[in-house]
Amino acid sequence: VVKMRKGRNTFEVLTQPGAAEKFRKGKLPIEEVLLYDDIFMDRYTKGLKATNSDLEGSFDTIDRTQAAREIIKHGDIEMTAEERAEALRNSASRGTNSGWTSKH
Repeated sequence: VVKMRKGRNTFEVLTQPGAAEKFRKGKLPIEEVLLYDDIFMDRYTKGLKATNSDLEGSFDTIDRTQAAREIIKHGDIEMTAEERAEALRNSASRGTNSGWTSKH
């Protein structure tokens, strides 16, 4: 899931695991990133889809693919537990600080 807040609205797109980061790096086309060709409002679990007027008001377009591109490029990516674990493993193997600290 990638979320983006624009004004009073929160828009969400459902993506393949790990695909949003690859899209941001130019390694995947949008067609291989999206699980659904639709944009949701507030919480995708509610099933509330963005209307054309929602998109026009926030993205200046009713083109859902264009709006999805903007959401993925600039929104917040919610990682799955597996993706977070992989990121921590990769961070540890490179010796970089993952942001976790210990006071022991």
